[in-house]
Amino acid sequence: MKLPEPLSWDRAEARKGKFDGKFILGVMATGIYCLPSCAARPPKLQNVRLFTTEAEAKAAGLRACKRCRPDLCYKGEDENVALFEGLTSRVETAPENFADAPALARTAGVSLIKLGDLFRDHAHLTPASWLRRMRVKRAATELLGGKDRVPEVGFGAGFASETVFHGQFLSQMRMTPGAYRAL
Repeated sequence: MKLPEPLSWDRAEARKGKFDGKFILGVMATGIYCLPSCAARPPKLQNVRLFTTEAEAKAAGLRACKRCRPDLCYKGEDENVALFEGLTSRVETAPENFADAPALARTAGVSLIKLGDLFRDHAHLTPASWLRRMRVKRAATELLGGKDRVPEVGFGAGFASETVFHGQFLSQMRMTPGAYRAL
């Protein structure tokens, strides 16, 4: 395939992903390679070199852009799915380590708006609602398998108070933590 002249394409068409997978944009001054649809500021023409494959770009000493993630594109992975799955697996193992939605956003390295979009698209919940569910799920597991007192289970799952724990547990499980443990 003949590569186009650097930056000769229509930027609006490129942003829609029309050229993704056809060539890679290498920015020699920064040492980064990007997809043509990358939202980063366009580089200076003299710093641009085009590559046909990701291997060529890596051989030239370039690394993948952390914004457009061409490495995931060429692996056939969706960057948002990978980000969502990575974050959820971390939270499911220790929900008590995440105080609120901004803590989730910081851990994922995204804005609150992007975090909201991820959770709306993949969990169909707000990040805060999903986090509450994970805490209740963790508490339910501990209630059935552990020996700690009910308030200690709530604090261990990351709830700020016993009242909040009871309210959230009752709202989601339709029974109190004590009744659930008695099952």
